[in-house]
Amino acid sequence: MPRISTDKLLPGMVLRVDVTDQSGRMLLKSGIEIEEKHLRILRTWGVLGVEVESDEDVAVADPGVQLSDLPSEIIAAIEGEIEERFVGVDTSHPVMVALIDEVKRDLIKQQLNEARGR
Repeated sequence: MPRISTDKLLPGMVLRVDVTDQSGRMLLKSGIEIEEKHLRILRTWGVLGVEVESDEDVAVADPGVQLSDLPSEIIAAIEGEIEERFVGVDTSHPVMVALIDEVKRDLIKQQLNEARGR
């Protein structure tokens, strides 16, 4: 996933790259899982956005389900649906990143409900 706005960052997301302040001082190391205390640090230092691991590595439907946990055909269907819905859109823009994440969550929930016969 490209940069995500700090105000859209959620606990549990994992930093893909180190976060530094304007003078290059290390604030947070890559690979850490974001917690509330990290959100406070980012806000305090005025960090506007960070890079996090891709959606496949972050829980997107509910705390116990990750996109990578689903069967490959369902993953392909969800990714295809996202591509169709957002064709021609700058998917790196923070607003679009958040919107796409929400759509993925909804599609995963829909797939899980269908699999459960609901």
